[in-house]
Amino acid sequence: MEAFKYLMVVHEENGRYWAWFPELPGCFTDGDTLEELRRNAKEAVYGVLSLRHDEGREIPQGVGDGVIETLLVKNNPAEWKKGVRMIKSVEAV
Repeated sequence: MEAFKYLMVVHEENGRYWAWFPELPGCFTDGDTLEELRRNAKEAVYGVLSLRHDEGREIPQGVGDGVIETLLVKNNPAEWKKGVRMIKSVEAV
């Protein structure tokens, strides 16, 4: 059976953890530890997928088999302009 891989974005606040899933809008979970967060995450994802399936909605295929990396950028517009080679405005259709 095919398996899906979803990106889980984890945040730590005041010693607790919470996470959300970009491919699954509205899917959030939390936990006191990372281990608990991971258990709760699976339950949350299964719940969202089950609901989408029951409603006949599309099931997002996740991020595939690619490698997930993060990119840290400074919160500084002057730095952003230095790294830009070309920006072209695109109008929404």
